[in-house]
Amino acid sequence: MMPPSCLYTNFEQGADSSKKIWVAWSPTGAKTQEKDGYQPREIKVTLTGLPGKPTRVTGMATADGQAPEPKWEQTGDAAITLTIGESPIYIVMDKTK
Repeated sequence: MMPPSCLYTNFEQGADSSKKIWVAWSPTGAKTQEKDGYQPREIKVTLTGLPGKPTRVTGMATADGQAPEPKWEQTGDAAITLTIGESPIYIVMDKTK
């Protein structure tokens, strides 16, 4: 279950329907012209009822090509705790595990 202050969408990995990917983010950003002094917001959440066992969590790659590796903790077979901000986070899950 995703907290109401966050958004997510989900995908399957190619033709393998056992691989699920959720993309989660917090839509709390500011317009580019309003960024002076802006402090991005983050929220620590526990996601439960995931459609599979989380196997990897990664951030969106930046202009320099580096994808951040967010800290996350598995709190059950279908649950994790992590910090979500304005940049998308990819949660890769395997339904067979």
